[in-house]
Amino acid sequence: MKNKEINALVFLLLGFAVFCLIMYGLVKYIDFSGAKMALALIAFFTYSFLALWIGNKFNNTRNKFFKIFIFVLSTPIAALILLLKLLGPFMIISMGFIMYLFCSISMQVVIIYIINGIKEIPIEMTTFILFSSSSIIAVAFHQNILNFINKYHPAVQKGYLVEQNKKVVDLIKYLFNINNVRFVIYLLYFIFIIVFSIKTLDNRTVLNNEIIDYAVMQAFLVFLAFDNIRINSKEVKILASKLLEKFILVILVDNPEDKDLDKSN
Repeated sequence: MKNKEINALVFLLLGFAVFCLIMYGLVKYIDFSGAKMALALIAFFTYSFLALWIGNKFNNTRNKFFKIFIFVLSTPIAALILLLKLLGPFMIISMGFIMYLFCSISMQVVIIYIINGIKEIPIEMTTFILFSSSSIIAVAFHQNILNFINKYHPAVQKGYLVEQNKKVVDLIKYLFNINNVRFVIYLLYFIFIIVFSIKTLDNRTVLNNEIIDYAVMQAFLVFLAFDNIRINSKEVKILASKLLEKFILVILVDNPEDKDLDKSN
C-alpha cells in the first residue's frame, strides 16, 4: 500500500513539474501579442484542419505510402491531444486554485481600494488585512467558495457531458476540502516563519520591510486564534434557548427566607 502511494505521488509530482515547465515555456518563449502570434495560430488551426480532414477522407485507403503519410501528418495532433488529456487535471486544479484565491481575497481588495480613495491606508495595515482576512475567509466560507467553483469552473459547463462534469466536481471536492485548505494555509505560514526567522537572525527582511514582515506574522496569529476558536467552538454546548430558560428559572425561583417571612405574617 505504501509503495502504491509513493508511486502515485511521484507520478503526480512529475506531472505537475511537466505542467509547470510547459506553462513557463509558454510565458517565457512565446510572444502572445502581435502579428506573429496570429499567424502562428492560423497556421496551427489550418494544419490541424487539413490533417484531420485528410485522415478522415482517406482513412480506408490501401496505399501503404499514403497510410504512412497520414500517420506522420496526424502524429503531432495526436501527441498534442494526448498531452492535453494528461495535463487536463492539472489545468482544472490550477483554475480551481485561482478561483478559490479570487473568492478569498477579492472583496477585501475592493474595500481597501475604495477606502484608499478616501484616506490612504499604510502598506503594513493593508498587508495585515489582506493576509489575515483572506485566510479566515478561505476557511470560514469554504463551502460557499466550493459551491461557487463547482458552478462556475470552466470545466463544469452545460455543454459538457454529465459524467465528465461529475468527475470534475469530484476532483475539486476531493482536493479543496476544508482540511486541505487549512493544511495549505498553515504550510505557507510555516514556510514564511522559517524564512522570517533565518532572515531576522541575519538582520535581514523577507519582504524588504521589517514592519510588513511583522504584519504577516500578526496575520498568522490572528488566523491561528480564529482557527482554534472555530475548532473549539464545536465542543462548546451553550444553547441560547437553554441559557434563557435557566436565566428565567433563576429569576423566578422563590427565596426560602421570603416564604418563612410570609408565613410569620
